[in-house]
Amino acid sequence: MKAEASTADSQPSPCRLEEYVGESGRCTGSHCPFWAEATEGRAGCIFEEVDLRGREQLARWLLDLRRDLEEGDEDVRSRFFARLNAGRSD
Repeated sequence: MKAEASTADSQPSPCRLEEYVGESGRCTGSHCPFWAEATEGRAGCIFEEVDLRGREQLARWLLDLRRDLEEGDEDVRSRFFARLNAGRSD
């Protein structure tokens, strides 16, 4: 399932995380802290290809984290993603 921000000629797709917990919110695209900017010509949800079926508790935790990041200022988001990326080897 591909997550995209809504455009004039398309409907927004469902939020993957919310689907896993039985909610029906819509993907907010680039307004979501879990949206990855274009890499290799594609932008999208970082959970687009992550299967969280049967892991509702993790999905709920991620939704709570998303809400915290949405409510935080840019410094909070920057520090979070810097720490997240610190372990990357690429």
